[in-house]
Amino acid sequence: MRLKWKTPIEFKMDESTVFDIGNSKITVQRKTGRWQIEHENIKLSQLIKKDAPKNIYASEKAVIHIVPALPPLPVVLKSNDKIYLMPREKMNLFVPVPVWVQFYGPKVKQEGLMCEFASDHLSDTWFGEPQSGEKAYSIHFNDSFFENRTLNQLTIQCPVEIHNNSDEKLEFHRFALRVFHLSVFQTEDGFKSNKTKIVYTGEEQISDIHYDKKQIPKNQQLINPPRTEAGSKFLGRSFSFSTKPAIFS
Repeated sequence: MRLKWKTPIEFKMDESTVFDIGNSKITVQRKTGRWQIEHENIKLSQLIKKDAPKNIYASEKAVIHIVPALPPLPVVLKSNDKIYLMPREKMNLFVPVPVWVQFYGPKVKQEGLMCEFASDHLSDTWFGEPQSGEKAYSIHFNDSFFENRTLNQLTIQCPVEIHNNSDEKLEFHRFALRVFHLSVFQTEDGFKSNKTKIVYTGEEQISDIHYDKKQIPKNQQLINPPRTEAGSKFLGRSFSFSTKPAIFS
């Protein structure tokens, strides 16, 4: 079935519909007093077992909304080679993050979220020190992130602006993008988030992180607010300067 984001989709009793989104095949069936939703990653079907069907009991009207979202954890960009940013310079990136697919009932409200799936597989990773870091997903850094490419329906483009306000060259292998603080906007071509601005002031310092909260442009529509609201500015550790993996249990 052709997917219409955030548009009510009504089901008849025992009706089943398959949605192909990226590398995911999601089957939705309406049964008496409940939904049965099954997810399978086609790309990894030979490597991992298909998820067990989710039985979600809801006696409300047999209507669902499918909404694009960003992941619930930070996304860490990993590079095999060091990335360098000279003092008092800035870098612009356009990070494509695979769409997370959220299923809501008749009303699209946080308390009405039934389940969600990644449209494509992201590897698990750890960002920071073993004892004080955080669980995250990882994306391999590549040169295309420097290009403002055409938007699409399978990824959410996250603009990032990195400023090196220190007196030394910034060298890093990984940096964390806390996408759960970002909104998702729909354009004619696809999806994008608001901009993240990261200001680096020195290796021993945490970064200033700013989230663009300007008025929504006329050619964009807010389709999903942030999972977790943050102020327009806060402090956080954004860069990792070592390629050694963290050891944790």
